[in-house]
Amino acid sequence: MVDRERIRREFQLAQEIQKTFLPEKMPQFRGWEIAVRWRPALQVGGDFYDVIPNGENQLGLVIADVSDKGLPAALTMTVARTLIHAAAQAGNPPAETLEQVNRLLLESSHEGFFVTVFYAILNLETGQLIYTNAGHTLPLLLRKNHREMHWLEKDGMPLGVTGELKLENKEIFINPGDHLVMYTDGVTEARSPEDTLFGEDRLFNILHSFPARSEKSLIEVLDTRILEFQSNAPAADDVTIFVIQRMVGEATNDLPF
Repeated sequence: MVDRERIRREFQLAQEIQKTFLPEKMPQFRGWEIAVRWRPALQVGGDFYDVIPNGENQLGLVIADVSDKGLPAALTMTVARTLIHAAAQAGNPPAETLEQVNRLLLESSHEGFFVTVFYAILNLETGQLIYTNAGHTLPLLLRKNHREMHWLEKDGMPLGVTGELKLENKEIFINPGDHLVMYTDGVTEARSPEDTLFGEDRLFNILHSFPARSEKSLIEVLDTRILEFQSNAPAADDVTIFVIQRMVGEATNDLPF
């Protein structure tokens, strides 16, 4: 009993420490709404996200997933998140930033973990999004009329696999009324009590049917549907949902509300 209590306290402390590596609350900027849901499968997990101010009217957006879950993944998560956050401060394009982080990860990690990462730099004034995707699940861009949806492109392999990683920068524009939906594979791989996968098609249909005018936010609707689908089934993986919405009819500037 003493050993179990000690382990419980250590995991509780690990969870509290891990939370300090994640933004305490999402910053809000005039003309934009940023929301996140983070739910580890165990006391601690390998998913992480970040919002990084990056020069005037620039905002770095990160969502990532460490292979495996639990305490080993959580330790790798703290290293990867710290390296990405520090490298992003230099203001380099996303591809170059993640290639640098990949080299540092390979130097510091010898446990065989890899990290899938989507990293983008958003111009809050124009809506321009420069991004790269290192093996991560494909974000979805939901246009204003909600009849048009685009999967963003996947580029290269995850971080921590090879020193020859080559990534490319890609560009889209987020227009007023659009949503950018980023998530980890714990969403599409969520399982029902009957062991059915949530899947990409279900995700696509939920977003596609989300009304342009709704009392609930898109992230609330999606997260509720995932929890309802899982019901009392144990979580198979960490779940992170990260949604950016550009508001209609509101001017933007470089200062939070």
